Amino acid sequence: TEGEDLTALQAEEKTTSEFLIVEPDGTMTDIKEFNYKKYKELQLYVNYETAKDRTVHDAPQHIEIMKNLELVDYEVGSDAGNFRWPPRGFTLKKAIEERVTAEMVDYGAHVVQTPLIYDYQHPSLKSYLQRFPSRQYVVRSGDRDFFARFSACFGQFLLISQAVVSHKQLPLKLFEIAPSYRREQSGELAGMRRPRSFTMPDIHEIVADVEMAKEAVYNQLVFVRKLMDELELTYEVSFRLLRSFFEENKEFILDVVAKVGKPVMIELFDERYAYFVFKGEWNVVDQQEKAACLATIQIDVENAERFNIQYVDDEGKNRYPLILHTSPSGSIERILYGVLEQAGKDMKVGKVPHLPLWMTPVQVRMVPVNEGLVDYCLEVGKTLDESGIRYEIDDRQQTLGKRTRSAEKLWVPYILVVGDKEKDSGELSIRRRELKDQVTMKVEDLVREIAEKTAFAPKQRLMLPSLVSRQPIFSREV
Repeated sequence: TEGEDLTALQAEEKTTSEFLIVEPDGTMTDIKEFNYKKYKELQLYVNYETAKDRTVHDAPQHIEIMKNLELVDYEVGSDAGNFRWPPRGFTLKKAIEERVTAEMVDYGAHVVQTPLIYDYQHPSLKSYLQRFPSRQYVVRSGDRDFFARFSACFGQFLLISQAVVSHKQLPLKLFEIAPSYRREQSGELAGMRRPRSFTMPDIHEIVADVEMAKEAVYNQLVFVRKLMDELELTYEVSFRLLRSFFEENKEFILDVVAKVGKPVMIELFDERYAYFVFKGEWNVVDQQEKAACLATIQIDVENAERFNIQYVDDEGKNRYPLILHTSPSGSIERILYGVLEQAGKDMKVGKVPHLPLWMTPVQVRMVPVNEGLVDYCLEVGKTLDESGIRYEIDDRQQTLGKRTRSAEKLWVPYILVVGDKEKDSGELSIRRRELKDQVTMKVEDLVREIAEKTAFAPKQRLMLPSLVSRQPIFSREV
């Protein structure tokens, strides 16, 4: 196409696009004529995408929340857009990474790890960067320049290009939790929405042809929706399609929209300006009416040849495959942005803000009414720990009220006030944040309740001492 002699950005500027809203029943309407009365978030998303203004004027609310909950904070000793994760945040981060990894292993992925930096002069990489320029961090080593990766594509493509792959092994899936870097423009930086360093769960699925690619899209839709639902996110979906691909596969596209189950925005572009002919995006809209993409599915028709990725077909001939680029969840940073902005929306309408139970750093905090009950709390904690439940004991020499409020400020889902009565009876007094109630139950009943709500998630240890008196204050409200 014409875009072969242009960078992707130049080609995108030259191509013309049509924007439509497509409903689950197949109805297609121009974005200017669609009735958004029941779809206000979709309207905000469409406005944001078509305006293409990424400038940030005010700090998004999630930045204040993430600092108060001691999840993430700015690192003044690093470049702008690079963040540090204190123990609470790191616990949450690892919980998400392990959950996505488990889903990808269940999907049949080969889990790998590839380098962070790559040679500008490597022929395949040089060709890629000339075609798809991006803002990279540059690393100087001796007399050679390297760039910090902004996705897992480079390492995974180089890895699979040197492998012997049979058609019998297709579809072949490579997955990685990929620390990545992109030197975004300073005026566009906005906390976790658009940082310069991020952690990307990234899977590439190697398929033989378009029909196998479409089957992969159907399969990937299942786990994307599952993960978005587990994150408790409200999202808007868009598909960006080469017009000729849409016309040749219209029934497939409309079926995908039907499976999404809600109106989606579709962009049809006349000339292929990038490596994909199909790109699905799952987006969240924040309180500033700006949007960010989390999960994404792309069908790549270009990079197999660029990186000399081949498989052996049933006649013994080498063939170039198609490649699906997919982030099943979006970056960990974008996930946190979406979850906290959702919590901010809840606060605005009077709901109790919370984090999904499976990923919240501390699921249970015990508040003993006196120092003599700490040992009993430790016994309860052992039972919780054996069941994979993350707990803390606030053993500080503070009033009961102050310690209870401290747990509430950290959005702890289950707060247990432990006195002699509870110790003697074995019946725990429990405040449940999300349900806004107070109940009495035995520890085994509490374990059962949390286990049922988090059964889909791998067990993740708490990344700090369980006694609050042993914990320094990083940034949280006390």
